[in-house]
Amino acid sequence: MAQCKKPECAHDQYELSSNILNYSNGYWGDSKCHEIVQHALSTTEPSFLDMRGNRFEAVGAKILATKLLRFPKKHHIVAISLEWNNVGILDEGVFAIAKALEIDTNLVKLDMRNNNITCDGAVALAQALVRNKSLRSLDLRWNDVGNAGAVAFKETLRDENHTLIELELVGNNSNVRHLSDIDVLLQRNRKSSMKKNCEATGIEEFASSSAKQLENEQSDELMLQILAEKDQLLEELQAVRKLVISKDEQIAALEDKVVFTNRKLECAEGEREDCKRQELRHKQELHESRLHFDEIDNRKTLAAERYQVTKSSLERELEALRTESLQKYAAQREEMDIKSAFCSSLQAENSKITTMMHVFQQKLSMRDAEANKLRNEVQVTKYELEDRMLSLVATHEENTSALKRMHENELSMVMSQLQGCRAELEDRRRSADTSRQKAEDLQSNIMHLRATYEKDIASVRVAIEAEVQVRMQRTIGTIDEKLQGAKQAREQLENELAKQIDNTARLLEQITQMERVSTQQRQTHREHIAQLESSLQKHQDQERTARQECQSFELKVQAQLRQLQHMGGVAKRMKVEFEEQLEEQRKICKTEIDTLSTEIGTKNSMIEQLGTKVTQIEKVLTRQVADFNERFASFIKSFRTFLNEQEAKRGVQQPAIKISHTSPTDDTHNIDTLKAHIEKTIE
Repeated sequence: MAQCKKPECAHDQYELSSNILNYSNGYWGDSKCHEIVQHALSTTEPSFLDMRGNRFEAVGAKILATKLLRFPKKHHIVAISLEWNNVGILDEGVFAIAKALEIDTNLVKLDMRNNNITCDGAVALAQALVRNKSLRSLDLRWNDVGNAGAVAFKETLRDENHTLIELELVGNNSNVRHLSDIDVLLQRNRKSSMKKNCEATGIEEFASSSAKQLENEQSDELMLQILAEKDQLLEELQAVRKLVISKDEQIAALEDKVVFTNRKLECAEGEREDCKRQELRHKQELHESRLHFDEIDNRKTLAAERYQVTKSSLERELEALRTESLQKYAAQREEMDIKSAFCSSLQAENSKITTMMHVFQQKLSMRDAEANKLRNEVQVTKYELEDRMLSLVATHEENTSALKRMHENELSMVMSQLQGCRAELEDRRRSADTSRQKAEDLQSNIMHLRATYEKDIASVRVAIEAEVQVRMQRTIGTIDEKLQGAKQAREQLENELAKQIDNTARLLEQITQMERVSTQQRQTHREHIAQLESSLQKHQDQERTARQECQSFELKVQAQLRQLQHMGGVAKRMKVEFEEQLEEQRKICKTEIDTLSTEIGTKNSMIEQLGTKVTQIEKVLTRQVADFNERFASFIKSFRTFLNEQEAKRGVQQPAIKISHTSPTDDTHNIDTLKAHIEKTIE
């Protein structure tokens, strides 16, 4: 809505105050409201509080209402701007401001554009205007007031409030009929305020001065003349009042027409600017999208080249790994052959040792048999000697005492022989014990050799398994590193796409900032228009004294109306042409967007194909690794079975190594020769 005339009162002087508390476009949020309110309370002059573009929500609105507006005796704030905030996202913030407006008596102007105010918030503000008689201007453009809010404002203006002069409700999804009714009620309020100002200024002063002059005159004749002149002057004044009222009505009607035409022009200009901005945005988006797609093409080509290079390098590395694995497998196979040959030689030596042990055991058994024979012979000799002794005793008893001495001598000789035999037997026993100890020492040496041989085989087995595991881990680690490199390249591409999306978001934010700057410029123009309107009011006061200029003013107004009608026709033509151009540009944009979408689809399909190829290559690599692992596992199993068979064979042959611990015979010479033979074989 266009600006209207403001009556000359104390509150209007506050509106024109130069003391401005500027907190606009800071994006601080609700946390900054406490500091702003404290600063506003500290001012002692009528001030304008500018809080545009600060992302204030319901919490900030509550702070502003409860700590500033509810205490009209403490603050000197006359105008508040809350444009480009989010006070109406929750109705609680608007409800708090409405309750504070019921109490406040200082606020004259309140700007709440672009705050997402709902119909409930608008109804609360309308109910607050029932008790508030100080507010002159309320701006609620570009919210979501709807028909319910418009009806609430219409009812309050019709029945209760006669002081509100400005109420802006453009862009609120409200019916035009309700808006026209509100305009009529606002015109009524303007006329009543103008009448009050006229009654308060010139006419009362003239009546008081004339009354004082009449009191000072003493003569009756002069009194009669003055009274006659007074009547004439009062009649003329009444006629002049009627003329002024009629002219004011005509001026108000003309002003309404001017306001209506100005609204239409503002709407047309706003639409034109919006269309221009949309064109610029579309052009910029098209240009950016083309640049973006060119960059994507370049990156895709680079990615394809990198993919081919990496693929070739991976294939080369795979071939190298295959050759290395084959060479390593051959080397391991040769080592295993060498180790198997060494094991076979050790087994042959072990078999030789076992055969020698068998021969030694056989010889020991032979020696034991010979020792048993000797024992039997000794027993036979004992029995023979006893028989002889008995026979000799019988013969010697029969013989005489002379022969007893001879017999005693013989007995002593026999006893000496027996003692010699016993000494020989003890010596042979001692030699048999020594040979037995030597045989046990040989057996312990053989067991020690067997333990060392098993330890060597176990250490060799552990070393082979460790080498195989290390080599497998190295090959798997290299393959994993290559796969991670490919994944990192893919992630880099995704990060670059995310950066481009962030750049587009930043450009959109810059565009919104430019729009906010344009809104600020509009507000400055509107303030300048308000100042011009105040000067127009002064000129209108001067025109009241000059009656003759009314006709010329009417002619000028008619000429201006004709010009405005002409400009309205031109604006309509421009609007039609502009809409046609917009439709053409939209069609062009649609075609370009379709082409771009097809190109994007083809490129996405190419990317999917490349992804499938990568997955296929990864599957082939995993299969090859699995085959290699299976082959290696089978080789390890076969080697383990071979070692287990060898150990089983050794376990079967071990009982043959054991030596029987039978009692030795007296044949120590044969035992010594056997011991020497075994030592030679061991050496």
